[in-house]
Amino acid sequence: MKGQSPMTQSHDNTDILRRARAVVLDLDGTLLRSDLTISERTRLALKGVRKLGLEVVIATARPPRSVAGIIPEEIAEANYIVYYNGALITNSKSGYREHRALNADIVRHILAETESSLAGSCLTFEAKDRWICLPSLSLRDRAMLQEKYGEVPETVERRELLELPILKILWRHSADMAHLPGLFTDRTAVLVTDGGTLVQLSAREASKESAVAKVLERLGISPADAMVFGDDFNDLGLFRLCGIPVAMGNAIAELKEIARSVTTDNDHEGVATVLEQLIDVRR
Repeated sequence: MKGQSPMTQSHDNTDILRRARAVVLDLDGTLLRSDLTISERTRLALKGVRKLGLEVVIATARPPRSVAGIIPEEIAEANYIVYYNGALITNSKSGYREHRALNADIVRHILAETESSLAGSCLTFEAKDRWICLPSLSLRDRAMLQEKYGEVPETVERRELLELPILKILWRHSADMAHLPGLFTDRTAVLVTDGGTLVQLSAREASKESAVAKVLERLGISPADAMVFGDDFNDLGLFRLCGIPVAMGNAIAELKEIARSVTTDNDHEGVATVLEQLIDVRR
């Protein structure tokens, strides 16, 4: 069934759709269209899934502040959300909140490396839904970040930074930094993006798949009964964890290869297409 778009209505897939008890959704390139909105059709499909009693779990690389206002309020308030690729898990309804922060000694070590052999890197941090940096961040780097993101990180002193739960360290540089992950893979989880010019470090136990596994355990749902939608490399672990992986039409080849099915792309309501099938089968 690999490569089919969307999920076909064979007897086998009908049984699979009937089995699903949770829907796990990536945001960028998956639930969100390219303009970072969710279509009304997709909103209605999510509402229908919730009415059937299925759990909806959002799993994103984004921090909380950049998710607020993007996903439907009823989804944000009643369901688990995994942020920072697994470094933060929240549930607004129950008040559950779990940080998976980097060890403070590791943060100190990375700072030491950056200030010596890695001098010139643009180093910023994510902590408690704050994007922060040290006073040493250059004016040139601040201007670059302002141009790229429309904002600059908040400046804090080193002492305050080391007292915060650091969920992610981000290196950005104009040069290829693909060699950097090897320095810290024994102590951190590493993700290299943007053509090798952005390196993201988080706690080794922080990943989308480990966070979603924790959420499913809390919900009493087997991963085999979870449907997951994704499009990029940080969704590979989720596709191996969940029993019903669905790749977006715009997904990387590696995801499509291990997907149960391939739906249409994020700009053509690929998530809604499959969820509508699920709703029809369950009625």
